[in-house]
Amino acid sequence: MKLHYLLLVLILYFQISACRNSSENTKISIVNIEAENTQSDIDLKLSQLADSFRLVLLETTNECLLDNNTEFYVGKSYILAYGKSGVYKFSTDGKFVKKLFGSGRGPDEFTHLTLCIFVVDEKKDILYINDQIRQGVYLRYDLKSEQFLEPIKQCFPAFGFFYIYSDSLIIASNLLQTSNYSVFIQNLKGKFVSGITNPKKYLSGQKETLQNGRLIKSDSTFYYYFDYDDTLFKIKENKLIPFLALNFKTPRDDPPKDISSVGDRFIIYQPGAPGFIIICIRIIEDVNLYRLGRTGGEKAYYLLLNNSTGVSSRINSYTDNFIGESKDAFALSHLDPYYPFFLTLLSDKKLVMAYYKLQIENAIEKGLNYKDFPVRINEQLIKLNENLQETDNPILLIGRTKDII
Repeated sequence: MKLHYLLLVLILYFQISACRNSSENTKISIVNIEAENTQSDIDLKLSQLADSFRLVLLETTNECLLDNNTEFYVGKSYILAYGKSGVYKFSTDGKFVKKLFGSGRGPDEFTHLTLCIFVVDEKKDILYINDQIRQGVYLRYDLKSEQFLEPIKQCFPAFGFFYIYSDSLIIASNLLQTSNYSVFIQNLKGKFVSGITNPKKYLSGQKETLQNGRLIKSDSTFYYYFDYDDTLFKIKENKLIPFLALNFKTPRDDPPKDISSVGDRFIIYQPGAPGFIIICIRIIEDVNLYRLGRTGGEKAYYLLLNNSTGVSSRINSYTDNFIGESKDAFALSHLDPYYPFFLTLLSDKKLVMAYYKLQIENAIEKGLNYKDFPVRINEQLIKLNENLQETDNPILLIGRTKDII
């Protein structure tokens, strides 16, 4: 009798534990994004998002003239600049090292570098390139020997965001006619390892089809969200686990429709660090203007979710308080919602801002911010500006994103 009682107690214990674990795995942090119900408003500042700042002046030569839309990767032993005319390598103190490759139609050149996605495996010093023109492979460039390596075949055709995942690649599949996976992992020999089957559909006209989505990374955590869905998922144990759900007064249809009428919405998430997530909500106001990509087709607003407190705030304005440039709600609503954001957040907890001569001159004339930024940073900026020319490469402000805001 005692043995039966003990067994019953053990069974109940494991059932309760299983239920608790299941509840923990599916716990969703709810954010109500209705403007009148937002928990608070915030005038966001650069210094609130990052600290441990340093300045790096990128050397200027005739071989490395960077355009204003250049994007940057800051590593431990080098800085990479992805420009329209080429990809350039600088030392960590800004000295120009080499133009790695450029745009063009010759061997080892790219027709449109702006159609490429770059990912760095800094442990192995390899730059991976997903070129929309040359589909079906991932190109590889050795950053030590400074030459191209044998490309890696894609196990499924895919053009979208991808990341290094241990000794493999984790990839978002946006060509769903070739596979049923939202996200899949392949090894460096091009062989399929595992994948997450796509559970989401939408109506394109009268036809049900699989939704595309977007893979993003914050520190060592991977997230995924679908084009016509209001939930951000965390990737864990080869599953999509709901992490954050946005509540709207008007729920989506089931299945949701393609964006085709006034009031339709789409959402872009950008985790900046373990401490916060920036969320962009875009609402269609004029379908024709939206389809033509013209101003007035949509409106947008931004939320900041503080992961440590669970508080969501509507961003009324954003101020780069290092140089004193501000964007109000109207200006924010007209930014590119995907990339670049109003600041560049790297997935390894780094923040990078690029400043050019005229911006710096204006900042110095208005008076630098000695309250929120160290004196040494401001004094260094003044000194670097003395010999800076209008056509010179930018000065980079590099910081570490905060875990807690």
